[in-house]
Amino acid sequence: MHIPFSHVVDRTLAESSFSSYWSIAPQFAIDLQYSWSPKNSLSIGYQASALDVGYQYAKPQQGFVTKTLSSRYLMVFPIGYSRYLFDGHWFPIKAKLSDYYVINFSFNLNFGLSYCYLPLTTGDNILQTRSFGDSQVREQILSRDNLAIFFGFTVQFQRKSRNTIQLSFVYSKGFVRQLEQSVDYRVDSPNYDYRALTGSRGSYAALQIGYPICIWSGK
Repeated sequence: MHIPFSHVVDRTLAESSFSSYWSIAPQFAIDLQYSWSPKNSLSIGYQASALDVGYQYAKPQQGFVTKTLSSRYLMVFPIGYSRYLFDGHWFPIKAKLSDYYVINFSFNLNFGLSYCYLPLTTGDNILQTRSFGDSQVREQILSRDNLAIFFGFTVQFQRKSRNTIQLSFVYSKGFVRQLEQSVDYRVDSPNYDYRALTGSRGSYAALQIGYPICIWSGK
């Protein structure tokens, strides 16, 4: 699962309660990893992610907050480097011949570069106007191609010297803005009296659960 981030580009004509909004979205990823030493490895992969642009604002007289989220499918192709840092052994159990540990893991640092592509749904730079309750949104794709840097860590759990489940945290930061939304909205008056510009670079934070499968050991 991951959290796609959006941000407020221009809030000059917006009131103070207007802010960006995001939520949790599903994510699928597959990686092919090659290790040339016990501590170093390279990987390439594919991720099915989301590019979200969302906003929220308060309606004081009505006593609630309006939240709106627009999501698009984003294809991500990461190339990364992983560096082993240390092993961990938690909760020892005494035995006759030796000590055993309930939890065994290795901790790895990851970073790299991703190519991100926003698949074709409409023509580039074509305005789409939609209404969400008391808001009118004009959405514009600025770029279908993007690059992003990512970094994070992986906790690789082990059982009887074999790798089992792995838990990873990743933060990815896009270089250019890919999608913008111009939002006209009203708070308590009948006309669209506020305006703001929101956007997304395709940045996200992700928590991933995986299971490694050895294809070739080289031995």
